[in-house]
Amino acid sequence: QRTSIRRNHVLLWLRIIYAFVSVWINKFITMGSMQDLQKLLRQKDIKIRELQREIQVRDDKIVELSSQLDKYQSILPTQAPAIAGPRKQRAQGISAEPAAQRSLESLRQQPLKKYSKSQR
Repeated sequence: QRTSIRRNHVLLWLRIIYAFVSVWINKFITMGSMQDLQKLLRQKDIKIRELQREIQVRDDKIVELSSQLDKYQSILPTQAPAIAGPRKQRAQGISAEPAAQRSLESLRQQPLKKYSKSQR
């Protein structure tokens, strides 16, 4: 019985030590992970600030170029060059009227047929 009591005490102490060591190791690993996460967050914040600065520089450049464009458009004439053709070619339509004067005259000479309402 004494041996089984000692064995139970030893097993109990081993469980307690194992639990303590497990908690300590998890805490150490978590702290290391937290430090890694904090480092990653700092790097992310630095990258965000860099990208925001780049965006601001580009926005400033866009404003400057838009201002210059407005200035040049107000100074330079806006007429198109003489060599440029029309932007869009219109399609040629077909008129319902005869194109030749001769055919127009021939139509005028032919009498029109008259139909009474009952024949319709």
